[in-house]
Amino acid sequence: MKKTGKKIVTVQEAFEVWFEEYVDVNTRTNTQKSYRGMIEKHIFPRLGNMEMKKLNARILQKFINEKSKILKRSSLSKLLAIMRSCFSYAVNCNCFFSGNGCGRGLCASP
Repeated sequence: MKKTGKKIVTVQEAFEVWFEEYVDVNTRTNTQKSYRGMIEKHIFPRLGNMEMKKLNARILQKFINEKSKILKRSSLSKLLAIMRSCFSYAVNCNCFFSGNGCGRGLCASP
């Protein structure tokens, strides 16, 4: 997808880059499997097709609130940690978006 010469990056594409460049290199196999499961089960179905530049704290908070109704606290904390890590990576390397508050700890568990 192209728009004004720039590629539109989805949440799923950003997570795949983060996974390949960070998770695969810096974590153990069991952690990778655990992260992959959480991402594919919870993040991709709801947020995967969304453009990174359209993601904001309000959308993420709504997502977390929805997940808090079905996940145990420990699983919700793990999901938050995965999301924060990916979004922080994207912001810090200026990969996909900046300035919209994502990845800076704005999402809180209810």
